[in-house]
Amino acid sequence: MKLYMPIIPPKWSEKFLCNFHNKAEKILITTESMREELIALGIDNNKMVTWTRGGNHGAFKNPVKQNLPYKRPIWIYVGRVAVEKNIKAFLDLDLEGTKVIIGKGPDLKNLKKKFPKDIFLGERTNGELASHFASSDVFVFPSKTDTFGIVILESLNCGTPVAAYPVPGPKDILGGTNIDTLDHDLRKSAMKALKINRQDCLEFAKNFSWEKAAKIFLENLNPNN
Repeated sequence: MKLYMPIIPPKWSEKFLCNFHNKAEKILITTESMREELIALGIDNNKMVTWTRGGNHGAFKNPVKQNLPYKRPIWIYVGRVAVEKNIKAFLDLDLEGTKVIIGKGPDLKNLKKKFPKDIFLGERTNGELASHFASSDVFVFPSKTDTFGIVILESLNCGTPVAAYPVPGPKDILGGTNIDTLDHDLRKSAMKALKINRQDCLEFAKNFSWEKAAKIFLENLNPNN
C-alpha cells in the first residue's frame, strides 16, 4: 500500500482490516511471522490458524532439466516483475555467471532498459517454467513484502536452492533449516545457496504439500472444531 498509495495513512487501513477480520470465526494465516504482525495490529490471536502452502503441483513434481545456453552459475528470478518485488536488488548484485528473469509486470520495461546485459524471458508456465527452475543453479528471491512466497517451494521442488533476505516468508520456510541461506546481504545469501546440496532441497520440499494445505483448510471449515 505504501509503495502505490503513500498518501493514505496506514492506521486507516489497519483499523479497517482489524474490524473486518475480527468478525470471522477463524482467520487462516500463512506464517507465524504474519501472526505476530497481525497480533500487533489488533487481530484476535485465538482466531488465527496457520495455513501453510505447497509447491508439489503439475510439472514441479518431476521437472525436466535442460542445458540452458547461458554462462554458469545461472541465477534465476521467477515472479511478477513489479517494484514491490525488489528485483533491482538482485540485478544490482555483482555475481559471476548469468542472471535470468522470468515473469511479466509493470516494471519489466524499466528493468530491461536499466539492465540490458541480463536475460529477460518474459512469462513461462507449467513444464517450461519448472524446467528453467531445475536447470538453474540458484533461485534468488529478493522480495521483502511477500507474506509467504509459494515460488520458494516451487524452486525447492525442482532441487534448486534459494537465496533470500531473512524476512517474513523466507524465514518462515527456510529459517533454521539445513538449507537456510538467509542473509541481510543478498549477495552473501546467493553465495551460500550455491553451496547447498540439491538433494537436501528436494527432501525439504516434502514438508510442504498441497495435500497438507487442503487438510488444514478442511479441518477448519467447521467453526465448532
